[in-house]
Amino acid sequence: MQVILLSCCKDKKLFCDKVENIYVSSNFSTSLEIAKSYADKIYVVSAKHSLLDLNDVIEPYEHTIASESYEYKRSWANDICLNLSNEFEANSKLIFLIGKEYSEQIRGNICLNKFNTYFPFKDSDDNYKKNWLNQARPNSTKSIHLDQFYSIVHELAENSNGYVPFGSFSVNSSFPQKGVYLFFEKNEYRLFHQNKLRVTRVGTHAVSKGSKSALWTRLRTHKGTSEGKGNHRSSIFRLHVGSALINKLALSSDSWGNGQSATKAIRSSEENIETMVSNYISQMFFLWLNVPGDSFANNDRAYIEKNIIALLAGPSGPIDVGSENWLGFNSANNAIPKSSLWNVNYVYDNYDPRFLDIFYKYAMATIGKADVPSHSLAPADWKVSSKTSQQKLF
Repeated sequence: MQVILLSCCKDKKLFCDKVENIYVSSNFSTSLEIAKSYADKIYVVSAKHSLLDLNDVIEPYEHTIASESYEYKRSWANDICLNLSNEFEANSKLIFLIGKEYSEQIRGNICLNKFNTYFPFKDSDDNYKKNWLNQARPNSTKSIHLDQFYSIVHELAENSNGYVPFGSFSVNSSFPQKGVYLFFEKNEYRLFHQNKLRVTRVGTHAVSKGSKSALWTRLRTHKGTSEGKGNHRSSIFRLHVGSALINKLALSSDSWGNGQSATKAIRSSEENIETMVSNYISQMFFLWLNVPGDSFANNDRAYIEKNIIALLAGPSGPIDVGSENWLGFNSANNAIPKSSLWNVNYVYDNYDPRFLDIFYKYAMATIGKADVPSHSLAPADWKVSSKTSQQKLF
């Protein structure tokens, strides 16, 4: 069951009408369009009426939650969450298209624990909300491009090993020499698409002149050792996951992320966290793309990586936001919770839609449905920022 909850608004008709018709703001209209395209059930969250069905008939009213007492807000939120808990089964997906004023009252309510909950603009201003809603419309350019991207990803998965836990791979696995890789996580789904996993990490390697790095060499630093150990100082991915675990679990580690090397004593003190990071990353699902070519900053691997990240995130934020339980929301690096990705580079960039055709060609080559391109396909006019370091691309 997919339930979408909309926010009421100040602008209303001057006479009694159905809930579906009485709110007249542009944000409400766009939210309703989105909900009707994707929801099994739609509610409106109202400061006065708590939960409203679209067919409920109400009088116009003036009522805001901001002016109410703490006790009223708490009772109001409990009433909404309890009603949802009584009506819907466990693991139903609840998508709250509501602003900060409402979400800060509702988020974290114990009655919502049994659901998969999403708050796309929980901490954002009205301008962000408006932009997000416009890009999340089913016929927006970005939504169309996202669907195209995930259609290619699905075909790649269907014609390879599928979504396999990363921990099952080893040096003996059949990896290409060079490529782009995608990570997914259990229970992290695309926002409006039931049971379709979303990408949570994009990466590549060999994007500096003369680099000899092979795909598995790069992946091995993320995975850690067969004993479950690892070194976050050689993997920015491990560093971010470990930092989020430290914050979420209130662990103690003053040395985590400090310096490019560490003494044996420091490494020993970090071993428990490194093991937790290895376990977390090993359970993630994994796909790769065979993208050969010389090592230099603007090769096809760098082009594909940059534009996947920019499509998934971008200046208007991600459409496919993380669930409330996603570990990345515990990261102190603002780029990670803002993008719903374990990436920090390119998350605020615009994407070049031309990359979709190139991504498709390499995907088809990876699964044997086309020849591997014999030359670079990235447009000559694209450039990666010279400020981006190789370390951050890990």
